[in-house]
Amino acid sequence: MRIPPGPSREGFVFASALLLGIALGQTADIRLTIGGTAPLTLSWTTGSVTRPGSVSIIPDTQLETSTDLIHWQELGQAQVGGLSLDPLSAKHTISASNGPRYFRVRSQVNLPKAGLARRNLVAADLRGADLRGADLASADLALARLDGANLTDANLTGANLAEAVLG
Repeated sequence: MRIPPGPSREGFVFASALLLGIALGQTADIRLTIGGTAPLTLSWTTGSVTRPGSVSIIPDTQLETSTDLIHWQELGQAQVGGLSLDPLSAKHTISASNGPRYFRVRSQVNLPKAGLARRNLVAADLRGADLRGADLASADLALARLDGANLTDANLTGANLAEAVLG
């Protein structure tokens, strides 16, 4: 499983770790927690991108590190998300080093060919999602955020896209 890189900072959690101090970043769906200083323990929980009462969609996540905020390297294994899952928790231990290091958690919904027909996906955050060939027939996608999503060959027949963001 590979989460493609992109210039957008949406879907990222940033944290900078120095030998003497810690800064932490947070998004609505992913909270990165840093414990200790040597070694660092980075942990996060990935929640659903859908509202309570609808199908649970958990994005895939990958921890990454950088020394310059430009060049990023993956750390550890990607956490695979999916449909109808409980929130996923992950933890990674990082040894001490000289100088600043930055961490982020890259997240993306990967549901090619998913069966989501007639599902309640009101206000789902599907920005940048891979929904190639997904069956979204008659799905309620009102207020959903679909900007940057790959909907190639997706079936949207009868889907409610009222006030959805598609751009």
